[in-house]
Amino acid sequence: RLAPWRTDETPAAALAAYEAGDIDITAPPAAEFARIEDDPELAPDVFRGNNLGIEYYAFDLKDPNGPFARSVSLRRAFHEAVDKDAALQVAFGGVGTVADSVVPPGMPGYQDEVFIEYDVKQAQADFAAGLEELGLASAADLHLQIGYNTGSTHEGRVEFLQQQWNDAFGVSVEPVGMEFGTYLDRLSSD
Repeated sequence: RLAPWRTDETPAAALAAYEAGDIDITAPPAAEFARIEDDPELAPDVFRGNNLGIEYYAFDLKDPNGPFARSVSLRRAFHEAVDKDAALQVAFGGVGTVADSVVPPGMPGYQDEVFIEYDVKQAQADFAAGLEELGLASAADLHLQIGYNTGSTHEGRVEFLQQQWNDAFGVSVEPVGMEFGTYLDRLSSD
């Protein structure tokens, strides 16, 4: 009964199994952190510790005619428009540490300077430059998707990103949720 959860089980299902006494340890979904810490039965069981990991969303650069492959300015703009500190609070339940580089804090090779800073005004300028590079008149001319694994806790994170980009640029990004195997297949396809 020590297995955190089966690979085919969602974090929510694992938490339900923990609360039912079917397993002894799990990592709950971020949306449940506050409820668990406020629950007098569950709060004493909470253990906080660090692990080395990073979550990121990448641009599709495989299609040479795709907007992100054709415009560095557009890639920079989308990165600059995301408030990672707010993301940590809203989408990760306040648990974690913002990593400003690909190598997370605490891991060999980590550099503490910020890779690309959160700056909405600069993001908007870079977005406008990206549209110009692409020969597009407005954000409405971009047809973008964000793919993600539905078997985890990515829905809230994707919603946060969509809102950040919509607020900064007025752009709509379509969420495309996939089962993890399908998601991996799509990442590796041409």
